[in-house]
Amino acid sequence: MLINIAMAADDIFLQALRTALFSIFRHAAPDDRFRFSIICDRKALSEKSRQIIEQDIIRNGRDKASLSFLYIEDSYYELPECFAGSYASYYRYALGRLLPDTDKVLYLDSDIIVLSSLAPLFGTDLKDNFFAGIEDLGYRFCRHFIDPVKYFCSGDYFNCGVILFNLKLMRSENIEQKLIDFTKNEKRIVFSDQDALNTICEKKLKLDYIWNTKQESSIRNEPVFTHPEMADILKAARTPRIIHYITSSKPWLSPFCRRGNIWHRHYLELVLHEDISRFTIKIILYYCIQLLIITYFTLTEKIHLFLKNKGIIKNIYKSKI
Repeated sequence: MLINIAMAADDIFLQALRTALFSIFRHAAPDDRFRFSIICDRKALSEKSRQIIEQDIIRNGRDKASLSFLYIEDSYYELPECFAGSYASYYRYALGRLLPDTDKVLYLDSDIIVLSSLAPLFGTDLKDNFFAGIEDLGYRFCRHFIDPVKYFCSGDYFNCGVILFNLKLMRSENIEQKLIDFTKNEKRIVFSDQDALNTICEKKLKLDYIWNTKQESSIRNEPVFTHPEMADILKAARTPRIIHYITSSKPWLSPFCRRGNIWHRHYLELVLHEDISRFTIKIILYYCIQLLIITYFTLTEKIHLFLKNKGIIKNIYKSKI
């Protein structure tokens, strides 16, 4: 199967992008083929970085992948500054126009690790939906505390870090311009492009949680967070196909990032053939520290669940959502 994948890139997230790409190849099925489209600003992604990405695609993708760079216009910097993320978050607005010959594309953030073939995800029938994605559990949790008058509180609020876009429909409905107008004029925006996409693209298809599992364990949130699909959420946390490092604690920035060892392992496998850099040495140290952190969190969660099952501790808080 030919899988169309789009990602946004800049020099700051180069290591993350490279590792995400490597994980895609590392877990691809034998018959998976890829067409990668990297959306970037010529100034934000240097020529050297573009060459590194091209070399990675050639080396790791072999004859399974093609690559093209799609350059964004300066006009996108006229949009309001992103609350969570960089201006690159807005680049996905333009996918329908930048890929005029493509009807469907899988958009992926750079702060992810892919742990299986993406063919089942890309093969999803979008029907008449603008996109398919996974509910943003963090936003649902926050709805218990957020003033609904001030912020968006839609029940179907999706995280936009892993999105399967129906580009044919988005082009026909002129969605790019609608997203831009909404972002410029709406005063209640908190999560920038994500608020716009969830509001303008009303018809959305919900996917299994395994395709966008945050690195934080859902078990830890259970005392203060209830969800009608909690069983599915916990199952996805145990067997994720895509891990999304959504918090500010990224695995390449902090040894305390949960499940960071999975990212570290992929990165180290990627750069084994390269010269050792200061960044690589830092990652090796993080990886060693992670082993201790994993042991701590695993024991803590097991003790918490044991005490809860025995009735020794009870849930004090309950979300009303």
